[in-house]
Amino acid sequence: MINLLEKENNMYTKEQWLEYRKKNREVLRVRSSKWVKKNSKKHKKSCKEWRKNNSTYMKNYYKRNPWARIYKRILSRVNGKNHFYSKKGIKNFLTTQEIKVLWFRDNAMLMHKASIHRIDNKQNYTYKNCKFIELKENIKLRGNYDNANKRDNL
Repeated sequence: MINLLEKENNMYTKEQWLEYRKKNREVLRVRSSKWVKKNSKKHKKSCKEWRKNNSTYMKNYYKRNPWARIYKRILSRVNGKNHFYSKKGIKNFLTTQEIKVLWFRDNAMLMHKASIHRIDNKQNYTYKNCKFIELKENIKLRGNYDNANKRDNL
């Protein structure tokens, strides 16, 4: 069997690595479980540090790519079990790349607070049905839509 330390530069062919894993699978499992038991407190600390660093990373990521935050919020509305969008059956057919195109098409970077707007509120999130507008305008439109629905139901 090839030992990891004997091999120069730790380079293996795929077949050699698969053979090594197959023969040493049980040994590797036992080693990893012992490591977890021995280092569980250290591991928890490192997870906390990672989360802390990761949140900083994500904040910077969303500053550079604001359309990614919009995409995340759309998914939370559509996929949330208790959100009324999912109860209505509204689905998302947008990708982050399409939201990026919409962002630059509608000059959302120049807006004070950009908000994604579905032109027809009864339809899904699609490229043709969405545009970016100011948040204040979107709230006004939502209010008119809600009032119109209430009048129709009376």
